[in-house]
Amino acid sequence: MTTTDSVILAREASAACTGGLAFDLGTGAGEVPRLVSEMNGSIVWIGLDTCPESLRLSRGAVLPVLAGVGQVPALFPVGIADLVTANPPYFVSGSGRPSPDPAREGARRGGALLLYLFVFAAAHLLKPDGVFLLTFRWGAERDMETAVRASGIRLSGIGRHGRTGLLTGLGRPA
Repeated sequence: MTTTDSVILAREASAACTGGLAFDLGTGAGEVPRLVSEMNGSIVWIGLDTCPESLRLSRGAVLPVLAGVGQVPALFPVGIADLVTANPPYFVSGSGRPSPDPAREGARRGGALLLYLFVFAAAHLLKPDGVFLLTFRWGAERDMETAVRASGIRLSGIGRHGRTGLLTGLGRPA
C-alpha cells in the first residue's frame, strides 16, 4: 500500500542518491524501493522487515531480507550504504489511537527503543557520505533529533510535509 510517507521518502531518496546500494529499514511490501526504481533504476535496494507476508509482496524492486533492524550489525558490514531510508512506527505500544486495520496497526506501533534501533542500524550501514532519510509523526522532532545525534549520524535537516516530518542525515565522518 502506497502511503504519504512512502511517496515523501521515495521523492527525497531519488533526489539524494543517483546510484549505489540502498537499504529500506522496515520495508514492508517495498513501496519506497519500488517508487524510487520507477524514477531511478540504478540503485540496488535491500529491504529489511520482520514480516514474511509483507516481504512476499516486495517482488522486483528490492532484495528482501527477513530480519529486524537490531540484527543489522550481525548481518551487514559497516559503512556499505549510499542511502538508508526508514519509516519506523510512529507510536510506542499502548499510545495513540489504534487503527482498525490489524496490518496497519502492527506497522504503526513498536517498543520504546525501536526508534533507536532503526537509527543505529542506519548509522552502522551508512558510508561517511551516505544519506539517511527518516519519516516521523510531526511533533516528535526532538525525539528524532536526539536519536540521530546519539547514533553519530550528522543531522542535515528536519522538514515538514503536512503531518509528516522528514529528517535528513549524513553518515558518520570517516
